[in-house]
Amino acid sequence: MLVDLARTVKEALLGPLGDFYLEHRQDILFDLSGLLWSKYLLPIMQRVDLYTEMRHQREYPMEFITNMDELIIQVKNSFAEAFNVMHRILTRMDFVEDMIMYSKFAIYLASL
Repeated sequence: MLVDLARTVKEALLGPLGDFYLEHRQDILFDLSGLLWSKYLLPIMQRVDLYTEMRHQREYPMEFITNMDELIIQVKNSFAEAFNVMHRILTRMDFVEDMIMYSKFAIYLASL
């Protein structure tokens, strides 16, 4: 669902209407990016970070680690498109209202 949503937003930003929104209606795009971030991306990325920290402590059996590593790769691949769409929106803005969200976003984007 997130992949489809990211593709829809990406396709909506193409063409003259997308350019208009990127230039003149950034408030709507920022709200959409913030909603994607808070509802879908951040909670899962925080869980991935928690698993990554626990993984190195060898708290889990090897089979579980192998399965989880495969799932994390799939999650990161799915999130890549959403992150790229949000990056396109946020880098066009002159002033980002929520700098903490933008900083966390940039860190997670760099880790992808």
